[in-house]
Amino acid sequence: MSGYYTHVSLDGPGDQLSLALTTTPVLVKVGATALTERKMITIQANQNNTFLGYTSSVSSTTGIKLAKDQIVTMSAAASLTVYLVMGSGTGSARIAEIE
Repeated sequence: MSGYYTHVSLDGPGDQLSLALTTTPVLVKVGATALTERKMITIQANQNNTFLGYTSSVSSTTGIKLAKDQIVTMSAAASLTVYLVMGSGTGSARIAEIE
């Protein structure tokens, strides 16, 4: 097997919610702040017009377009900022954080 692999233990806790989205970028987190020892984020876009980015200025022009019902899982420490924004109108995404 070639490549690089790192084992990360996910020992919890975890939490999830439905995050309301508009054309103003929203920080991906469950609760008032990201879980302190967060290791992973899972995002499921509920609409086609959802965009992901890593700065609070993400837009439909600069963000990564997510398809409706697309699931994105990423390693993400609490210090990593991840934002979602709608290209137009309002929507939502399902979010999970795991420590």
